[in-house]
Amino acid sequence: MWKSNSCSYVITQHVLPSSAPVEHLFSAGALILTKKRNRLSDELFESLLLLKVNKHFMWTRAGK
Repeated sequence: MWKSNSCSYVITQHVLPSSAPVEHLFSAGALILTKKRNRLSDELFESLLLLKVNKHFMWTRAGK
């Protein structure tokens, strides 16, 4: 049985979806949107979230 499933995986080459990236964004968003920051505009919230989840790219480029 395992052999037939592995063959169909290789033939179709489908990647199973994962909710981990979405959960990471929701967790990061919860850290930004707190009780004290509940009046952030959508644009500012998106900008802060983008900076938070991509900060490792900024520091890597600045260090080179």
